[in-house]
Amino acid sequence: MLGALSTITVSTIYLTAQMVGGGVLVKTLIGINYETSVACVGMLMLGYVVFGDVPDGWTLVGATIVIGSGLYILHRERIGRPRPPASGLKGAD
Repeated sequence: MLGALSTITVSTIYLTAQMVGGGVLVKTLIGINYETSVACVGMLMLGYVVFGDVPDGWTLVGATIVIGSGLYILHRERIGRPRPPASGLKGAD
């Protein structure tokens, strides 16, 4: 029992350090805020631990396309479209 507890403790400390280091790297490379980057790295690590498998290259390419498309849509929505002037609406007279 003590061996299992010490293994979990050491693994948690190691994974926390990896998440912080990975979060700093992701923040630097992608430019998102620190908390989000640590959460992304943590989700990737948790997925590896739970499922015990690393996705192959095509899965990563597909995920990159899907995530990149979502980020592009968010960016375009944040910019917004110019709104037409109120006087240009039909039936406003």
